[in-house]
Amino acid sequence: MAQNFSALSRENIARKMNVEPSEMEPLNQDELERIEQRLDGTNFSKSDIPSKEDMHMFSTIDFSNTSFEKPLLLSKRLFPASLSVADSVLFDNFSVAESIFLSAHFRRTSFKRHAYFRKTEFGTIGSIRNACEFIDCDFYQHADFSEGALLNADFSKTRFHTSAHFENTIFALGCPKFFEAELPENTLFPLKDGNWGLPFTRFDRRGDLEDFTDADITREAVKYTVLRKRMDAIQRPVESGFFLRKELSLRSNLKGWDALLIKLYGFVSSYGYSIQRPVIALLLTILLGVGVFGGYFAQGDPANVRSENPYQSGIGISISATFSFLGLGRLFYIETLQNLPSPIAFIYGIQTFSGFVFSFLLGLGVRNRLRLK
Repeated sequence: MAQNFSALSRENIARKMNVEPSEMEPLNQDELERIEQRLDGTNFSKSDIPSKEDMHMFSTIDFSNTSFEKPLLLSKRLFPASLSVADSVLFDNFSVAESIFLSAHFRRTSFKRHAYFRKTEFGTIGSIRNACEFIDCDFYQHADFSEGALLNADFSKTRFHTSAHFENTIFALGCPKFFEAELPENTLFPLKDGNWGLPFTRFDRRGDLEDFTDADITREAVKYTVLRKRMDAIQRPVESGFFLRKELSLRSNLKGWDALLIKLYGFVSSYGYSIQRPVIALLLTILLGVGVFGGYFAQGDPANVRSENPYQSGIGISISATFSFLGLGRLFYIETLQNLPSPIAFIYGIQTFSGFVFSFLLGLGVRNRLRLK
């Protein structure tokens, strides 16, 4: 009786919420395990947990409109609270290295000396989305964020006057915002895909990620566009190329023919960075031609080939077709090419076009790998 009443109650609740009754059913064991796995994937492992003496149990920490003339050192501490620093000036060194924050919000803050955020985690505990904000700040000396974890970081309008290091930093929930920011020439960013997380924001009832909308993808791609332009401005072609590949990888998930072309470009050449893929594509193009032309010559008049072995001629004419834009077509009798039937001639033309495209992508990959400009 209780079971029927519970089911009836769920149906009434579902009807009032305008959802399917199945959405109100209790999660089964498999669904619960999948949710736990998803949640485990969003947390960062903690090798060293601070002691109770180093934990600060405040609801908020507000250092706004404050001037610090002496060093402010808060390293290796746990702050399960929000830190707010607005319109403040730190005249000496500032360090929260290896600390863990629920969230930190710096606005219009001036760091006159060194600022150390090495191995600092912002937002890896709790569920605050905008957990790391440095908006309209000034870092006059070295700013070190290396090996940290920054959740949905925002550095908009912030000026790094000397150096900014983000080596091996994990940017959780997507690319950080650097809108209208100023970066020096010795800025360092991690160049591994694993350091740049996707902005997963919605889960279904089974713990699976919901698909991104085109608007979500475009917003994320624009962040990489901004970083790419910043790297171009300070003449850092390696970092610029990395951010371009990240941008194109996101845009390939949009809808439309242009996204399909971008995806094909990424598959064939890793967005102009791979050398191996264009080489493999050229070899496959040549092998395809060998099979087609060799088979044709094996059935045709031996007088139309340059050797008694038709497949040797197939290799030669396939290479000639693939690299005909280099003038290699003159290596074979013109009569042989003129007498090819239409289907074989069509394949010859496809090989010529493919050979040109793959050769171009190969040259582009060599150029980008050798960091040429």
